[in-house]
Amino acid sequence: MVDGHSQATEVRMLPVLTLITRLDCGLCVAFESELAAWAEGFGRYQLETINVDSDAALSARYGLRVPVLLAGEQEVCAFRFRPDRVARALGLV
Repeated sequence: MVDGHSQATEVRMLPVLTLITRLDCGLCVAFESELAAWAEGFGRYQLETINVDSDAALSARYGLRVPVLLAGEQEVCAFRFRPDRVARALGLV
């Protein structure tokens, strides 16, 4: 007899990308829109968006230098979406 609860289920963990943004930032909105529309990355990452002004350490580190996309602690690209760099960070190339 096979117990369905005893069988291990594989959970696919997607890499997390963090987008550092600021409210009322046109570059940030454009960056996030381009990232969302990037077909090659569809379903291959989780996106966490953080307002730079919500955290004193982030604000001190990035100041007006937003948007910035991170993979872990590694900066992938800033100011504009760079699909080649994001693909490399996700191991797609």
